[in-house]
Amino acid sequence: MRKRYFLALLSLLLTLSTVPFARLQAQSTTTLTLAVSEFMKDLFTPELIGQFESAHPGVTVQVVSASQPYAPAANGIENYLDSVEKYVSAGDVVYISGDYISPAATRAGYFLDLTPLVSADKTLNADDFYASIVSAFNWDHQTWGLPIAASAFVLSYDPAAFDKAGLTYPDAKWTVDDLENAVRKLAQKDANGKVTIPGIAVSDGAELRALLSALAGTMLYDDNSVPDSPQFAKPGVEKAVDTWAKLKSEGLVGGTPNEAPLSVAPIFTLNFPGTKAKHIGALLPGGTAGLDVEGFAVSAGTPYPELAYALVSFLTTRYELGARFAGAPARKSLSNTSNAPEGGNVIRINGSPEVTALTNDALLKGFSLTGTRYADYLVLAAQKVQSGNLVGHAALQLLENQAVKDQQAAIARKGKKPIVLATPVPVVVQAGKATLNFGLNLNIRPVPNQDLWDKLAQEFAVSDPQIGKVNLAIQNGSVADESSTQDCFYLPFNGVPSAKLSSLLNLDPLIASDTTFDKNDVVGNLWSQLQRDGKTWALPIIIQPSLLKYNADLLSKAGIKPPTKGWTIDAFVDALKILKPMSSGAPFINISPGGTYLLMLMAAYGGIPLDYRTDPPTSNLTDPDTVQAIRQVLDLAKAGYLKYSALGSVGGVFMFGAIPDAPITSAELNGFKIPAQEAYKTTLYPTGSKYNAISYSVGTAYISATSQYPDACYRWISLIARHPELFSAMPARRSLINDTTIAAAQGAEMTAAYNAIDTLLKDPNTLSFPLLFDGGRSQIGFLIQHWIYEAFDAYVLDGKDLEIALKDAQTYIQGFTDCMATIPAYDPSDAQAAQQYLKAGLECVVKVDPRLKSFAGGIK
Repeated sequence: MRKRYFLALLSLLLTLSTVPFARLQAQSTTTLTLAVSEFMKDLFTPELIGQFESAHPGVTVQVVSASQPYAPAANGIENYLDSVEKYVSAGDVVYISGDYISPAATRAGYFLDLTPLVSADKTLNADDFYASIVSAFNWDHQTWGLPIAASAFVLSYDPAAFDKAGLTYPDAKWTVDDLENAVRKLAQKDANGKVTIPGIAVSDGAELRALLSALAGTMLYDDNSVPDSPQFAKPGVEKAVDTWAKLKSEGLVGGTPNEAPLSVAPIFTLNFPGTKAKHIGALLPGGTAGLDVEGFAVSAGTPYPELAYALVSFLTTRYELGARFAGAPARKSLSNTSNAPEGGNVIRINGSPEVTALTNDALLKGFSLTGTRYADYLVLAAQKVQSGNLVGHAALQLLENQAVKDQQAAIARKGKKPIVLATPVPVVVQAGKATLNFGLNLNIRPVPNQDLWDKLAQEFAVSDPQIGKVNLAIQNGSVADESSTQDCFYLPFNGVPSAKLSSLLNLDPLIASDTTFDKNDVVGNLWSQLQRDGKTWALPIIIQPSLLKYNADLLSKAGIKPPTKGWTIDAFVDALKILKPMSSGAPFINISPGGTYLLMLMAAYGGIPLDYRTDPPTSNLTDPDTVQAIRQVLDLAKAGYLKYSALGSVGGVFMFGAIPDAPITSAELNGFKIPAQEAYKTTLYPTGSKYNAISYSVGTAYISATSQYPDACYRWISLIARHPELFSAMPARRSLINDTTIAAAQGAEMTAAYNAIDTLLKDPNTLSFPLLFDGGRSQIGFLIQHWIYEAFDAYVLDGKDLEIALKDAQTYIQGFTDCMATIPAYDPSDAQAAQQYLKAGLECVVKVDPRLKSFAGGIK
């Protein structure tokens, strides 16, 4: 039935109506609003929007951010519909994906049916779209959106683990029984029968919905009726739900792909080399794949349906939208990276031939939202069975009844309340005052405390003698991007080491005339990090350190003294040993990306596997003290005191699943905050007798060398530096840390932690390790990390001899650094030279380690 529906859709597109698609004549005052998620806004550059506006004289496109709808619908239909109504009120055209749109949303009347406009569009080439993707937003014999890209979810497996378990590899013939058998045989248990390594890992969300749909092997609705009728109580569906619930209840399912030999994961993750046998990809059971499709739709409230559709159609042709990092473009013509425009903000990792072939197979055989609608109800059904409240058949019948009622509730909303598009309130700039363009780059979207930013900007504009408006451009940019488009800007890292200095304004004259600023007030040794050539190029705003969170209640029950003044490494390990019998898993779980936490613990033990006091960082993996420190930390992982996941995949660190509820976890103080839990307190990483360790990045503000308002920029960035409530991080000035009002707001615990960090930063025995995404550190350090982490994995996960593994890593690193010494030094002032440096570096990678050829060849 699904294939027949896809063919019918293609037939509709191929036999386009002969009704002429008239050239759209726009009035000079027409403004179209394009609503997207905050994290996407920077993709819609003035150049991209300008091309559409040039083709439609008199039309202005305004890009706004909008909060994504509450999803999925199965978790509460009224909340979901309310959030969709709010979302489609934000713009004439809205970004959509599988979590943003559903049959309930369209039946409530929130989206415009595009079928007549598609039929009349003679420029739309249906053959250019992948059939499985173009049908994603089609149901009830109507078209609700056009796609731009799709991410495929497939099986990812370790063939060595399958061989060891005597299992045949996954293929298109796999059934529910085959999956269950593999999961049981792949899982590892300790002597007490407790699962130590799950057989499969699947995160809740699109991955689980795709797997359950594949295991069910049938549609969850009756497509013969319009609107369709949900139908869950089928034998195949029941078996899929029962089997999955049983595997979950027995602890055989994990949430992080790299912790299990089998997982459901985005296909692009297969491009990264592993430490053991490289993971192989295969289609889901039944020979299919899950497709999470992105696209654009038109709000039912738009007064300009033809123009809005024209914008949607235009956006589907843009390479920078369709051929982004994690997705395959919906249009075949955008699949070739040679079609990429010059410049732009496009990052692609080209896959190996095997991954490319699997991607093509997934696009041909995959199913998207239109074929898996109502799969969110299957997830709830499995949860009810897992909890023991209901058996599969009863749970499915209950959820089917709920789905029917939810659709009825959606239909009942249609026409009850018109969709009224929100009109952004213009800010009136006072006569004689200017507009200051400020680039705000943060690691989290939507922006925390957006209301505080807007309020501060308005207050500044009212009081400043020169500026009447601060235009906050929220985006993800580099020093080069921001300095060429903004008067001043903020970055969540230190961009000075890699910046082209001619693009920035030297801040020393402005600082010298500022009687309120004392550079000795800056914490630790940060000030020197913001200087090059004896000049200051950035103002420090915040520090974003790595910390530890511990459950104070559990520590109290275990009789462990709380680390109010920090842990020594010995006291930390003693706490882990006491907590382990009381914990369901490892007592310490790292939730920060990368393996920096291991390097910090090794430093506390007196070893420095990677010394970042030099650039590039220096490794000495044969030094006895370092080897001993490495062994001590990794033995904690082998004994189950630290939860260890494979690290040796270049660039392959992705966070999946929920934040663990462990006695001790890592935490990044950068906006990605652990959910509020009163029992959890904050402390620093343990200290050692020889070295201390800290990992952090510095939030910094800059002024463009070409800004017409440098004095106003300095007044503005000085103002935000005095408002740490704008950030979920540590102020960069001691006076702010200990300010009475600020200290009261952040609490005694955090104030003490901030002062302790200041002390550590001033200590010459403190070693600093970069955060994974710190943009200002070594250009090649992450490659050196790969070989070290590969050695760690070999010892912990494969049982290899540690000293031999470290010697192998040292050989790779020495060969790489020797090769790098023969090429011209990295020059951030010359973009072409910097690109040549990266190219030469990747050639050195392949020269010393041919295993990384596919990785090096895939970076563009």
